[in-house]
Amino acid sequence: MKNGVATTGTVIDLIQTKRRSYTRAPAIQYTDASGQPKVYYHSVATNPPEYYVGQQVTLYYDRDHPDDIQIAGDNLMIYVMGGFGAVFLLISIWSVPGAIDSLWKWAFAAG
Repeated sequence: MKNGVATTGTVIDLIQTKRRSYTRAPAIQYTDASGQPKVYYHSVATNPPEYYVGQQVTLYYDRDHPDDIQIAGDNLMIYVMGGFGAVFLLISIWSVPGAIDSLWKWAFAAG
């Protein structure tokens, strides 16, 4: 986060994000740079919950866009997208030689 301001927040609740779901997302209360108390509702819910009520967490928020918040150490999506990228890279590496061979045979087929 380019203009990130670090602050400490406290998990005040674990919110059920979907009906009939056991996953919970934290609601975190923090104070911004102007001293105003705010509550951030995290969009990622897990089971078991990743956080517990009363836990202190470090948040980073953008001074220019105060609704743009990131929890310190919360890099799950980076790992998920990196994993998908690695899988697609391997698939493309394995499929390229077969595709080149097929094109070569088609282009220079005697007939």
